[in-house]
Amino acid sequence: MRTIFTFCMVLFSLGSLLAQENISSLTLFDNSASDRFHDQSWVNKTAPSTVVTEHWEAAGRTDGDKLPCVTTPVKAGTNALKLQWKSTEGGAWMAIIASVGWKSFDLTKMKELKFWVNSPVALAKTALPKFFFESHSGTPNKTGKLLLGNYVTADLAANTWTEVVIPLADLWAADATFTAKNVVKGIFFEQNAADNVERTLYLDEFKFNNKNIVLDDFESGQVSFTTEVHGNPPSHFDYAVVVNPFKTGINTSNKVWEWKRYDAGAENKDWAGFWAFLVNEVPSGYHRIEVKYLRKNATSQLRIKCEGAITKEFTAVTPASKTNVWETMVFDLTANGIKNIKVLGMQPDFYSPIDPTAISYIDDITVIFDETVVVPPPPSTLTLFDNSASDRFHDQSWVNQTTPSTVVTEHWQAAGRTDGDKLPCVTTPVKAGTNALKLQWKSTDNGGWMALVASVGWKAFDLTTMKQLKFWVYSPVALAKTALPKFFFESHSGNPNKSGKLPLANYLPNGLVANIWTEVSVPLADVWAADASFVAKDVVKGVFFEQNTADNVSRTLYLDEFTFTSSPTGLDIRIEDKNINAYYTSGEIHISNYSGYVRVFDLVGRNVAEGAAFDGKLSVNLKNGIYIVNTNLGNTKIVLQ
Repeated sequence: MRTIFTFCMVLFSLGSLLAQENISSLTLFDNSASDRFHDQSWVNKTAPSTVVTEHWEAAGRTDGDKLPCVTTPVKAGTNALKLQWKSTEGGAWMAIIASVGWKSFDLTKMKELKFWVNSPVALAKTALPKFFFESHSGTPNKTGKLLLGNYVTADLAANTWTEVVIPLADLWAADATFTAKNVVKGIFFEQNAADNVERTLYLDEFKFNNKNIVLDDFESGQVSFTTEVHGNPPSHFDYAVVVNPFKTGINTSNKVWEWKRYDAGAENKDWAGFWAFLVNEVPSGYHRIEVKYLRKNATSQLRIKCEGAITKEFTAVTPASKTNVWETMVFDLTANGIKNIKVLGMQPDFYSPIDPTAISYIDDITVIFDETVVVPPPPSTLTLFDNSASDRFHDQSWVNQTTPSTVVTEHWQAAGRTDGDKLPCVTTPVKAGTNALKLQWKSTDNGGWMALVASVGWKAFDLTTMKQLKFWVYSPVALAKTALPKFFFESHSGNPNKSGKLPLANYLPNGLVANIWTEVSVPLADVWAADASFVAKDVVKGVFFEQNTADNVSRTLYLDEFTFTSSPTGLDIRIEDKNINAYYTSGEIHISNYSGYVRVFDLVGRNVAEGAAFDGKLSVNLKNGIYIVNTNLGNTKIVLQ
């Protein structure tokens, strides 16, 4: 009988999960099926701590384990829950609230839990219990524990319903090993302050929401989404919350935020506006920001800047087109790679030539969660660098050098300056495209240098599904691989935001032959393993090269075609062509009826050998293993035992 019940519960849970797709709110509790007790609750207590309970069979029994229900007070509906406890030293208690039917809740798209509490007497928030979630399965199947008092703004007034809003991100962060977000059973309350005082809390209307976040509607007459607005540059705008002067159309609210530009003459900046730390950070997973906007001239445009794991400044999907009429400006967070938002900036009059008398208004700043947005599958290849926008220097690079070590650099403003910090570009040699990067360094004792290669636009790269980094190197002279630099990744955020460091020499079978492009294949697993504390794999900024051997010799390396790929072999073509026959013997690869260039890869994508084969023979020293032989006619596999 127990087996049948469990099987039915699994089917019911699966049905519940399917029904939860494409909805914006999930109800954990609104009304119990009974006005005496809530069957989908459970209380455990250890004396001398106590919790008032009901028994499911009959009232008045002292061995119950269910939370009582009351018909007054209630926030909504017919009944609410009653949690009456006494927390004592040496004792303990916990009580779970679950849904009618013991449903599983998929909270992967949800952003918050909201519920209401009511105390019959004034109650200090420090006396409130702890809480955590429990799931139907998972290891662990419980989240970390948090203090309920942290989620009420003040002590509870007597006989007053107070709403509690808990960002789910806080629960997920309380224990990063908890991942069973898709089968959450309910919420546990647990003993906190052992004050030996009996407390009562009525609980009602528990809902999980992915509801949009209204950062500010200015109806309070103040700017509420931040504690301080930073004008940038200072004194370029006069801003204040004012009565809505155009109370028509899509915006009939009473208060709006007004921005009046100063006439700063030649110093006026089209990018003038503000930046501000958000009182409540916007978590990852939201899709766009919508802002009601009105301009009094025909030119002003609204532009925003979001700072968090990703920092980016961008314009609305569709520019403003009306004058003295409210419009909704839409800023696409997903398309711009924005994750969380800690700092928000706006430029309310981004246009050139500047109108020194411009006045614009902002209202209802709303962060939207849109379930209709389908995130495309990750690409198989991401390009870090193929061509710079300039043939003189790569703007998305940065060089730092400490004498007596040196790196040849360019200045973004003009050629010939000695204080540059950008990597030079060359138009020859190049592996492909119009230009390549030039890394010319001298590594010396007591000195140091590092050089970053990033993407045009300083993109953030999500490498969680990528397997390797591939790029090409070229030296104008023969170069021992021991002379090559170290390398590591840097991310836009994270602690640490840098991976561990690896010698570039580890990814070349031999030293570099003069005037030959050689491919380097780096398994990303090696980079992640170099420092296990580096976890910011989803916001990688670029690759740093760094001083290694301090030999006081000037070296030059040309770099081109940096790509991340999800292919574990490093080959984007078929592994094996039946018309290519090869075997290995006596230190040579023999390829039937072939003369031409050959590359040899191991199974993790490392380029272990390459060169020209004459009469189908390439001299190479290989260890036992499986290798992919790449030729101009196709590929084949050889096995050495």
